[in-house]
Amino acid sequence: MASYQSQAASTTITNRQLVLQVEEMLNNFTIKDTATNKTFMRSKAKKLSMRGRMKVYDGNNNLLFDIIQKPFRMRPTFSIRGQDKGEIMRVKFGAMSISRTAHAKFTTAEGQPVKLTMKSSLVGGMSAEIVQEPSKRPVAHIKRKMIGSGKTLLRTALGQDTYHVTVQPGVDAALIVAMCICWDTKKEQQQRR
Repeated sequence: MASYQSQAASTTITNRQLVLQVEEMLNNFTIKDTATNKTFMRSKAKKLSMRGRMKVYDGNNNLLFDIIQKPFRMRPTFSIRGQDKGEIMRVKFGAMSISRTAHAKFTTAEGQPVKLTMKSSLVGGMSAEIVQEPSKRPVAHIKRKMIGSGKTLLRTALGQDTYHVTVQPGVDAALIVAMCICWDTKKEQQQRR
């Protein structure tokens, strides 16, 4: 696995807590910094892709990485690949379709291996925590945005979803966003079954 050096906007790793709003519509995501309301990142699903490929860009429309779902796996697995096609991070979900746990592994630019674990709540996946292993240090919190019931049904019918991601200082938000996109993609696939 290649080591990861953030290529995202300079705000990817910050000294402040970063709160991102993630909006999804038909497998395309827009991620905004809630403090500035500026687009932080966005993604575009590739049409007719056999592997579920998605391109992820920074706020200036520079390609950061691809998210590729690995086909024919017992455990849903996603590979985050840089512009050089080398794997930056791998996200693997629990073996059971009802599993609410994902594990991500990557190597920092300094050569340090990192493992993150994401656990979503049992009640409809309305929230999730991402912690660094083995210390269990929280690095991000995800909370689905609740809207009035009629609007929620309409947004769901239109394939729209919104949630907030709080990223702790010093954590690479681009990798956290990649985990969120994988989580949302897996959730949507389960709902289609």
